[in-house]
Amino acid sequence: MRQIHRGLAALALLPAALAGSLPAASAAAQNPVPLPYDPALKAHVGFSANFRSATSGAVRHLDLTAYMAAYSPQEQPDIDTMANRLVTELNVPDEPDWGAFECDDPELSFTFIVADTKKRLGRIAVYEYDSGRLVGEIHATGGGAQVQGALRNDPDIRYYRVSLFTPAGASLGTLLVSRGAAETWVPFAVWGFYQPQRPPPATCTHSPAGCAGLPGQVGDPLATQGVMVYPSQQPTSEGCARLDVLNETDLGTSEHAPPAPFHDYRKRLWVNDTASLALMRLKVKDPAAMLNAIDTINGFKSNIDDLALDRYKPLPYSDSCSHWHCSFRGEAMAMMVVPYERRK
Repeated sequence: MRQIHRGLAALALLPAALAGSLPAASAAAQNPVPLPYDPALKAHVGFSANFRSATSGAVRHLDLTAYMAAYSPQEQPDIDTMANRLVTELNVPDEPDWGAFECDDPELSFTFIVADTKKRLGRIAVYEYDSGRLVGEIHATGGGAQVQGALRNDPDIRYYRVSLFTPAGASLGTLLVSRGAAETWVPFAVWGFYQPQRPPPATCTHSPAGCAGLPGQVGDPLATQGVMVYPSQQPTSEGCARLDVLNETDLGTSEHAPPAPFHDYRKRLWVNDTASLALMRLKVKDPAAMLNAIDTINGFKSNIDDLALDRYKPLPYSDSCSHWHCSFRGEAMAMMVVPYERRK
């Protein structure tokens, strides 16, 4: 009887999760919100495009509300204070596989709405925050009551400054806008176990019923579809193989492998990786963060390629049944990555 020293292993992935509590929505409601420093002013900034899920690779069109912070004409806009000044936050779909996604189009379409009950508006000017490049201007209608329009720009640009002006050029305040993006991703590995299926027993004429009552569901041990992952338990399945061996010589040098599929099982083998491709889809300024996560996965995927079951050497002039007994244990790792944006 031979025992597998370590069971087969599998790799699993949990969908990437965003930090914090985010409103659930798949389409942005274009309702301007009051600006805290001047209740007569209301604003909304949204953006839309086709986006690709970082985990599943699926593509869909999304209309999203941007992060937006408001600053009075007397205040200095700064992205380092933006998080404490937000009047709107990014909305993401509250659905599996849509916690993290990237733009799949060459441009993002931005929608801007600014309303003023005092009819002081002349125009808004939209700039890239880091470069200062003017993206475009939108002029007021309705006698200064509203500015509404759309601009397109490179999806890799994260921050924008939106300046509000009167017809004479006086400042009515500034909006800082972010489409939302991660500067880096902090990976967390979560470990667990699952019970693999076990192959059908192989019997021999000497002991046709010797493999009954084994734990585990009959099937392919390398299959992972629908398995249940346990955080601390280590459930095992047991496999049994027997083989009739007839040696009619005085030599005991021949070797016999267990019957298929037992003959090819390894001591450790990774069987499913859904994490690596999903992680590589994520765009960040800090590629090393993803490489660290990939290295963790690759370390988990390391194989022990030795055959799990030894070959049987029959005695000279023997008619026997060789018996192999093996245990299958499944290991799982979920890689969760959380977006992180550095501050000064």
